[in-house]
Amino acid sequence: MARPVKTPSSPDLRAAIATVAEALFAERGFDGTCIRAIGKEVGATTGLIYHYYGNKEDLYLKLMETAASDLTLQIEAIAAGDDSPQEKVGRVVRVFLDSYRACPQHFQLVQRAIDEFHPAVLALAERWFSRVYQALETITKEGTRKKMFKPFRPYLGPFIILSLTLNAVRNSRFQERMTPGLSAEDLLATLEKLILTVLAVPQEDKHARRQPEKSMKAGLLRRA
Repeated sequence: MARPVKTPSSPDLRAAIATVAEALFAERGFDGTCIRAIGKEVGATTGLIYHYYGNKEDLYLKLMETAASDLTLQIEAIAAGDDSPQEKVGRVVRVFLDSYRACPQHFQLVQRAIDEFHPAVLALAERWFSRVYQALETITKEGTRKKMFKPFRPYLGPFIILSLTLNAVRNSRFQERMTPGLSAEDLLATLEKLILTVLAVPQEDKHARRQPEKSMKAGLLRRA
């Protein structure tokens, strides 16, 4: 098949196909979406979609890779930076929320695949999700080493950050129905502080650790 000829006024069909396909996959799942339905929404032939993306599986994997890779690279960059562990956690949470607000379909697509346990999720877990986990583990280990975070087992810090963030994002559309008076935006606005509160060493613990040191110094002065 010859490559379609484009003019300056032609729509970007490849991008349009990706946008429509992502919305349909997110709503209907992999099995519930067909190439013909994508083509009908875009106004493109199935042959054109195959030309750009190969087949339905390849298109689905491409969309999943894009959704996972963008976020992963941002989080890895935060983990490698010079900010404090608290600032890094805050930035990670904001990256998740900014990404969700900018393109909620990315999250819906991946979440639908996880719910359906599509084989693509296993590839994503090995290729991208594991890297997010490692980046978050680096951040939380640094926080623990610097006495800023509780001495969790290494896997618990990333689990807390991801669980609270992803559940808040996933439930945001239903938040007001579940808890009248607490809107989705109210919940998301407090998420960063909530996660840092869970991770942080309580102030009373820090005070308690200082007290023995002061008592010891006082005793040495009295003996002197």
